[in-house]
Amino acid sequence: MNKNKYCLWCKVEFVPRSAGQPQKYCSKLCKKAYEKEVRKIGIKLLNLESPILNAGVKDNGGE
Repeated sequence: MNKNKYCLWCKVEFVPRSAGQPQKYCSKLCKKAYEKEVRKIGIKLLNLESPILNAGVKDNGGE
């Protein structure tokens, strides 16, 4: 049976470690890249670049 998995970030096949939490990324670099991208998305949402979040702020004059 094939126990290899695919990295959630780069889609490369890898053999996950046998102990601890289930491994989702092939390396620490891929995990860091994923986390960096998630932070960028969060910052964009907090900066109200999203039309969904921005709608209520424009109606109130930004306050």
